[in-house]
Amino acid sequence: MADFIGKDLYVEDKLELGMEKLEHMLQFLRDNARPRAGNETLGQENASYRGELGRRYQIVSRSPAIQGILEQVERITSIPRPVLN
Repeated sequence: MADFIGKDLYVEDKLELGMEKLEHMLQFLRDNARPRAGNETLGQENASYRGELGRRYQIVSRSPAIQGILEQVERITSIPRPVLN
């Protein structure tokens, strides 16, 4: 039985390769952080535009007939369907 630990002859190469992989992962995370910030801004703009359009193009009539049609539309739109050609 040996009383010593053998030296890994390739430890420096393995360390260098590990550092390169770490640098690539950090760069990937940095690159993906920018689009995420942009998505939040787009989401806020989208909500703003939807609110503005919703206020501008509200259906004026509150008659029972219109309310019935709107309820049917809501039920139908909640069902997932493929787009027709």
